[in-house]
Formats: sequence, C-alpha cells, structure tokens
Amino acid sequence: MTEEEFRICPQCQARNKASWEYCVRCGESLADVDVLITEATATEEIAPTEGNAASLWGLALLLIGIGAVASVFIWNTFRETKDQETSYKNAFMFPIPAPELIQVTPAPKDPGHEDYIAGVKFLARGDADEAAKHLAAAVSASSLNAEFRAAHALALWRAGDQARSVTEYREAVRLAPQDVSNRVNLARALVGRGELDAAAQEYEEALKVDPDNAEIREAAALVFHHLGDAQKAVDVLADAVRARPSDYLLLREYAVLLEEAGKPVEAGEVYRKALDLSPDVVTTRVLLARNMGKAGRIREAIDLIREGIASNPDSADLRLSLGECLERYGDSSTAANEYKEYVRLAPEAPDADSVRRRAERLEKRASSR
Repeated sequence: MTEEEFRICPQCQARNKASWEYCVRCGESLADVDVLITEATATEEIAPTEGNAASLWGLALLLIGIGAVASVFIWNTFRETKDQETSYKNAFMFPIPAPELIQVTPAPKDPGHEDYIAGVKFLARGDADEAAKHLAAAVSASSLNAEFRAAHALALWRAGDQARSVTEYREAVRLAPQDVSNRVNLARALVGRGELDAAAQEYEEALKVDPDNAEIREAAALVFHHLGDAQKAVDVLADAVRARPSDYLLLREYAVLLEEAGKPVEAGEVYRKALDLSPDVVTTRVLLARNMGKAGRIREAIDLIREGIASNPDSADLRLSLGECLERYGDSSTAANEYKEYVRLAPEAPDADSVRRRAERLEKRASSR
C-alpha cells in the first residue's frame, strides 16, 4: 500500500486531503491543521452530492469571504482601517471596495453546477483565471442562472477583464433584478472603471429594492460626492445617519458633505457628535477645529486642538492644525514652534519643507516686532 497524507477538520472531524485549504464538509479552515500520514485505502473522494450539498454551500460562503452578516463587519473594518491611514489633509471620503459576492445562496441543480463549485473553490485559492474557465463553462451550460453569471463576473474582474465583468454583472442583474448584491457589485465594478454616472444609477436602483441599507446609501453618497453633487450625497446619506447614529465615521462623512453643500453650521454640529463618539480620533478633531476656524471661532478651535494634544502629544496633524489656528489668531511665535514640532514628528511628509519655511517666516516676523 502507498502512504496518504490528510488533515482532520478540528470542527467536524472530517478527513480531508492534505492539499485542501478548507474542510469539504463544514468549510472550516485547515491552514493551521497538521498533516497526518497513513496507509492509503480504497476510499472514495468526497464529491458534490445531495448528502453534502449543504456543507458545500457553507464552504462556498467561507471561500468567497463575505456573507450577508459578515459584509457589515468587513465594510466597517475596511473603513476603520482607512481612517487610521487618513490625514485631514487628504480626501475624507472612503474608497468603494472592489466587487465581491456579498451573498451566496445555493444554486439550483442546473447543468454546470459542478463547474460552478469548482470555480468558487478556485476563487478562494486566488486563481481567478482558472476560476473564470470553470465559471464560463457553468454559464454556458445554464445561461439563465444569475448566480453563475455573478460568480463569473467576479472571476473576470479579479482576472483583470473589467469590461467583460461589467457585461456579465449586467446580465446577472437582468436575470435577477431584485438581487441587490448583484446590482451593488455592478455598481462597484462601474466605479472601478470610472463610470460614475452609471454607478450612481445602479446604486439608486439598489436603494429602491433595499432603501434601509445603510451600506448602500453610504456608497451611493460617495459616488454623488465624486460627481460633485454634494446636496444629492447629503440627501442619500441622511437616512443612513438616522439608521446608524453611533457610527462616527458615517457622521464625519456626513459632516464633510454638509460643508460641501454649503451648510457649515449643521456640519459643525455633526462633527461634534462624531468627536463625542470617538474623542481620540485625530482627523475628526482637526476637521471640527477647521470648521470652527472658518466660522471665526479661532479661540475655541485652539482649545479643542490643545485638548487633543494633551492626550496625544505626538500627533503631527494636531501640531500642524494648532500652528494654523495660532497663526490665524496672530500668535506668530507659538505658531512657528508648532510648525517646527510638526516637521520634527513628520520629517518625510510631502509638505514638511513648506511647513519648515512657513515656520522660518513666522519667526522672522515675530523677531522684527
């Protein structure tokens, strides 16, 4: 007899081939499971059958990576990660993610079913080209299956064929117009191709089907923001803010849009709510201070920034913001010190040289008095 390598699933105790990354029965990851060796026997490989169909769909959910419940967590994690990387000097609106299969539901036993399963597995392994081949075969076998179309569209997108991906997503939407996930993915793909007007239309259609979906509203608002229609973005995002009043990132985005729509007073109120929810977030504090400064409330802005520095003295952005406020207040000497502190904390920042020169000018101005 020959030797056989295998892994035992820690969740359901099923025996899996050593090369498999996920349990074929329950979908549990096998990444950290030790490989065992035994003498091979004439056992039959587990195949997609009625008996394990439900398990395979659990596997599909895991392999694709975003489920109906997980999508909210992943989207918020994505946004919070971006927030950690955001400086108030950059754009404050978060980019829209690439297409994903937001929901995966069992497909009917149409012809091409096995190719569909194979394609989903290849997607999970990161082999988009091979996935696209299998999913193209599934679509050829069952051209009216919207789920097959959507999976094929995703594989094409990841393989770099964006034009065909959009075409396939459109077909999936035509076949299942009430499936919001397909329309959202189509909108995401259109954003990725820079077709913002078309993306906005798809998001609006998605909201007709699911008007209470805060994630769709946020994405739609981002598109209208990039299209330069701040008021439309405000209108779209308002319902999401009412639905998620404790989401400080959402509130901050809403405040940015209110400012762009010419409503600075309302924006300041929303910035304050966002800061109260998460007082340690530098970007929100700086944006509120800038809002105060534009309204002539420089003294309040200085106090707000100094309050942040008291708990976060090594924040370069807070130092720069304080320098700007002090300069507007007329305190050139102290402003210059804050600018120099910014340069010390962020010597590689793109504006470090210009801020250094700014500090030197203020020092000369202060010494000449």
